[in-house]
Amino acid sequence: MANKSRPKKPSKTIATFRGLLNCAECGCAITSEIQKGHQYYRCTKKRGVCSQGYVREEVLAEQITDVLQKVSLPQIWADNMLAKIDSEREQDAQNGVALAQNLKQEIEDLDEQLDKLLDTHLDGLIPKVEYAEKKQKILNRKIDVSEKLKDFEQKGNNRLEPPPRTKGSAFLSEKIVENPFEFLGFRHTHSRFARAEFWASY
Repeated sequence: MANKSRPKKPSKTIATFRGLLNCAECGCAITSEIQKGHQYYRCTKKRGVCSQGYVREEVLAEQITDVLQKVSLPQIWADNMLAKIDSEREQDAQNGVALAQNLKQEIEDLDEQLDKLLDTHLDGLIPKVEYAEKKQKILNRKIDVSEKLKDFEQKGNNRLEPPPRTKGSAFLSEKIVENPFEFLGFRHTHSRFARAEFWASY
């Protein structure tokens, strides 16, 4: 009696495709249940008669993998895309280096302007009030440029770092072909990011 009164522990079994699929025959949602230790999927048949039966999760996974393989990128497309990405990244890196150099050069020019302005003031060529105004203007510009340079050095380099790849162009093509089921995130997920009109009975 004591055992019967204890609440049942929630099942830890994850229905990988639950909430993602609709029956292609009648359009009803696909549900799942465990039979003999295996996850099975079936149409809910809430709209009436439907001829679709049960499908085991492993079989359904193979079906989805076969479908995804047909839409995976050809190798030459992946290579061309990666070459384009590398070219753009290299151009961004060159632009970044040029920007940093320009900012550093401007800071040096501003320092020279401050030195010349001080010499002019010490020689008595400009009054103290005018010297202070021009000095502050140059200092404000130097602060602005220095902050831009600091921001670029902290954030710009991170944007130029290449993304991780797996076996070169496999990041775009071979990875999908070898295991599109896992590549697209179907493993252990309940998110409703897609509702595939895909079903077949065995």
